[in-house]
Amino acid sequence: MRLSCLINNYNYGRFVAEAVESALSQSAPFDEIIVVDDGSNDQSLAVLSALEQRCPRLKVVRKPNGGQLSAFSAGLAASTGDVLYFLDADDLFEPNYVERTAGVFQTRPDVGYVFSGRRLFGRIERVERPFSDEIDLGYSVAVLATGGVWCGASTSCVSMRRSTLERLLPAPDMDPLWRINADLCLAYGASLAGVRKYCVPEPLVAYRVHDHNAHYGKPEDAAGKYQRRLQAQTLIEHYSRRLGLDRAQLAELLHLEFLTVPKPTHAMLKRYLRTTLASRSRLTRRIGLAWTIWRHYYRSRHAPAPIAARYEQRRDLNLYTPAKAS
Repeated sequence: MRLSCLINNYNYGRFVAEAVESALSQSAPFDEIIVVDDGSNDQSLAVLSALEQRCPRLKVVRKPNGGQLSAFSAGLAASTGDVLYFLDADDLFEPNYVERTAGVFQTRPDVGYVFSGRRLFGRIERVERPFSDEIDLGYSVAVLATGGVWCGASTSCVSMRRSTLERLLPAPDMDPLWRINADLCLAYGASLAGVRKYCVPEPLVAYRVHDHNAHYGKPEDAAGKYQRRLQAQTLIEHYSRRLGLDRAQLAELLHLEFLTVPKPTHAMLKRYLRTTLASRSRLTRRIGLAWTIWRHYYRSRHAPAPIAARYEQRRDLNLYTPAKAS
């Protein structure tokens, strides 16, 4: 299993060397590190050229400025990995990030999207864990298409199988809309592509908070919130068409989709119940589907795990062991 790191950079010459070094310093190494420079006009190219000469695993892709989503597409085209890790040029990977997350892809061939928690540093210092424990999130096609429910993480916390990403990119008609915040394209696209998601909640990524973050911490008025939600709806429509989904029929799958989450959280229960009860099915049908959802949640909380499952829980299946060269 080949692992590629895709770093997107625009005018972060003062940070990008640290990002590259964090990718180079992984306890389980990347096979290649690709930096896509999106038309920077600061010192980025000089910094990257020096790094490229020093590190054989590093490749720099230079392109005209087109925004973050276009940089993702350029990185995908230049890469060869089976699993792709994303990193914004102002963020850092913790040294054990790949080791902890690549093991999921290695032991769970049904999982196509893995994300982690993060540690904020810089102007803000805190740890953000999406969940308290590792969790198999199952599938999220129906709950996204019918309820707009987000399931994912910011760019630097995300890794995906190549086979998934190739179904989503390139998307040149969407590039102008997603010059920033294109991690939403990865999260929404993967969900609608029917990808099983998994979270390792440890803060394995260091997210830098500074005065020039493109999105984080920016104030948003009512018009901004409206435009953002409208843009998200456009994204759902785009990938629904691209992937051949009938959104009107997906509400009938909500209860079955919920069953794919082995141990759903209370927040998931509320989202699925709310989305199911708001669907256009007959009232008796909606009540029946809601009962199925509630019953699965209750049983997942109270039924004892099988002996084999309890044994597996004691094993560390998340440590990635790179294949030895022949």
